[in-house]
Amino acid sequence: MLSNETKNYIETWSKDLNNVSGNSLEKVFTKFGHLYKIYGRLNNDASILLVKNGILKKKGGDKNSATENVIRFLTAGLIYNTFKNNNKSDIQALINILPRFRIKFTIEDQVWEQGVDEQLLNDLKSGSKEALVLSILQIIYYVRCNMEHSRKHKVPNQILLLRPLNNILKTLNDLLLIELSK
Repeated sequence: MLSNETKNYIETWSKDLNNVSGNSLEKVFTKFGHLYKIYGRLNNDASILLVKNGILKKKGGDKNSATENVIRFLTAGLIYNTFKNNNKSDIQALINILPRFRIKFTIEDQVWEQGVDEQLLNDLKSGSKEALVLSILQIIYYVRCNMEHSRKHKVPNQILLLRPLNNILKTLNDLLLIELSK
């Protein structure tokens, strides 16, 4: 069950999100930021619930909460089927455009980790539900890290990456809201 604090948090960010219209670079970046704020709150609540229910000993860091814990909470099958029904074209767009982007960087010296990016793309293409879902969640997390830790400038071609991610993130938030509200 969602706490009143979480409901209020989501309501506030959702109102702000609904006030962002248009598809300019600035608007697409802003939408991603707002959607991720909601996602961050929801994945944190899901992680806390996993610990409370004895499924996890501890929730782990932000990356675990945003990726592996979300899969444990929702299951890869549920996420995959939801994406398949709502985001098939967004996933295909990611497959098509991901080779043009650098997604994962080292924390210490911000060096591009090409092998990680290649694995993310291979997992998107693999046909494995688990690999595809984890890859998408990792891409979302790494893009958020790039924005928050000043690894990327705003450049027009990023719209090609952020539009499908925004759609996927909206679907994921809706799914988490439903499951956390039970």
